[in-house]
Amino acid sequence: MTATLKDKTVLVVGRGGGIARAVTTAAREAGAEVITAGRNQEKLTEAYGEEPGITAEYVDLTDEASIAALGKRIGTVDHIAEAVLFAMTNTFLTGTTLRVDGGEPLT
Repeated sequence: MTATLKDKTVLVVGRGGGIARAVTTAAREAGAEVITAGRNQEKLTEAYGEEPGITAEYVDLTDEASIAALGKRIGTVDHIAEAVLFAMTNTFLTGTTLRVDGGEPLT
Protein backbone atom coordinates (compact mmCIF):
# COMPACT_ATOMS: atom_id res chain seq x y z
CA MET A 1 0.00 0.00 0.00
CA THR A 2 1.30 3.44 -0.83
CA ALA A 3 -1.12 5.48 1.28
CA THR A 4 -0.69 5.58 5.01
CA LEU A 5 -3.36 4.28 7.32
CA LYS A 6 -1.68 5.60 10.46
CA ASP A 7 -4.21 6.30 13.21
CA LYS A 8 -6.99 4.69 11.14
CA THR A 9 -9.15 1.70 12.01
CA VAL A 10 -9.88 -0.85 9.28
CA LEU A 11 -12.54 -3.56 9.52
CA VAL A 12 -11.85 -6.62 7.36
CA VAL A 13 -14.70 -9.11 7.04
CA GLY A 14 -13.62 -12.58 5.96
CA ARG A 15 -11.63 -15.62 7.00
CA GLY A 16 -8.10 -15.72 8.33
CA GLY A 17 -6.51 -16.64 5.01
CA GLY A 18 -6.34 -15.75 1.34
CA ILE A 19 -7.61 -12.33 0.31
CA ALA A 20 -8.76 -11.41 3.82
CA ARG A 21 -5.31 -12.16 5.25
CA ALA A 22 -3.59 -10.16 2.52
CA VAL A 23 -5.84 -7.14 3.12
CA THR A 24 -5.48 -7.45 6.90
CA THR A 25 -1.70 -7.63 6.89
CA ALA A 26 -1.34 -4.87 4.26
CA ALA A 27 -3.57 -2.54 6.29
CA ARG A 28 -1.63 -3.26 9.46
CA GLU A 29 1.69 -2.72 7.67
CA ALA A 30 0.34 0.64 6.44
CA GLY A 31 -0.20 1.65 10.07
CA ALA A 32 -3.85 0.77 10.73
CA GLU A 33 -5.38 -0.90 13.72
CA VAL A 34 -7.23 -3.81 12.10
CA ILE A 35 -10.37 -5.57 13.26
CA THR A 36 -11.02 -8.87 11.54
CA ALA A 37 -14.57 -10.22 11.70
CA GLY A 38 -16.26 -13.40 10.57
CA ARG A 39 -18.47 -16.26 11.65
CA ASN A 40 -15.61 -18.27 13.12
CA GLN A 41 -14.00 -16.00 15.67
CA GLU A 42 -11.92 -18.89 17.02
CA LYS A 43 -10.21 -19.41 13.65
CA LEU A 44 -9.65 -15.67 13.26
CA THR A 45 -8.09 -15.55 16.72
CA GLU A 46 -5.87 -18.51 15.80
CA ALA A 47 -4.84 -16.78 12.56
CA TYR A 48 -4.11 -13.36 14.06
CA GLY A 49 -3.99 -13.84 17.84
CA GLU A 50 -0.26 -13.27 18.17
CA GLU A 51 -0.07 -10.38 15.72
CA PRO A 52 -0.02 -6.87 17.22
CA GLY A 53 -2.55 -4.39 15.91
CA ILE A 54 -5.09 -7.03 14.83
CA THR A 55 -8.15 -8.11 16.81
CA ALA A 56 -10.83 -10.68 15.98
CA GLU A 57 -14.59 -10.24 16.30
CA TYR A 58 -17.65 -12.35 15.52
CA VAL A 59 -20.14 -11.33 12.83
CA ASP A 60 -22.65 -13.23 10.70
CA LEU A 61 -23.43 -11.16 7.61
CA THR A 62 -26.69 -13.05 7.11
CA ASP A 63 -27.99 -11.82 10.49
CA GLU A 64 -28.85 -8.13 10.89
CA ALA A 65 -28.75 -8.39 14.70
CA SER A 66 -25.21 -9.80 14.49
CA ILE A 67 -24.12 -6.91 12.26
CA ALA A 68 -25.69 -4.37 14.63
CA ALA A 69 -24.01 -6.02 17.63
CA LEU A 70 -20.62 -5.83 15.89
CA GLY A 71 -21.17 -2.14 15.23
CA LYS A 72 -21.98 -1.51 18.89
CA ARG A 73 -18.89 -3.45 20.04
CA ILE A 74 -16.36 -1.82 17.73
CA GLY A 75 -17.76 1.67 17.22
CA THR A 76 -16.60 3.87 14.36
CA VAL A 77 -14.17 2.57 11.75
CA ASP A 78 -12.42 4.49 8.99
CA HIS A 79 -12.47 1.79 6.30
CA ILE A 80 -14.28 -1.49 5.67
CA ALA A 81 -12.99 -4.26 3.41
CA GLU A 82 -15.24 -7.21 2.72
CA ALA A 83 -13.11 -10.13 1.63
CA VAL A 84 -15.92 -12.66 1.41
CA LEU A 85 -16.46 -14.79 -1.67
CA PHE A 86 -20.04 -16.00 -1.69
CA ALA A 87 -20.45 -18.51 -4.51
CA MET A 88 -23.41 -20.61 -5.54
CA THR A 89 -22.51 -23.95 -7.05
CA ASN A 90 -24.09 -26.64 -9.10
CA THR A 91 -22.60 -29.90 -7.86
CA PHE A 92 -23.63 -31.64 -11.08
CA LEU A 93 -21.30 -29.37 -13.05
CA THR A 94 -18.47 -28.98 -10.56
CA GLY A 95 -18.56 -32.25 -8.63
CA THR A 96 -17.78 -30.18 -5.54
CA THR A 97 -19.99 -28.87 -2.78
CA LEU A 98 -18.73 -25.56 -1.39
CA ARG A 99 -19.33 -24.88 2.27
CA VAL A 100 -19.23 -21.63 4.17
CA ASP A 101 -16.74 -21.90 7.04
CA GLY A 102 -17.08 -25.70 6.85
CA GLY A 103 -20.80 -25.45 7.64
CA GLU A 104 -23.91 -25.55 5.49
CA PRO A 105 -23.40 -26.34 1.80
CA LEU A 106 -23.93 -23.60 -0.73
CA THR A 107 -26.54 -24.82 -3.19
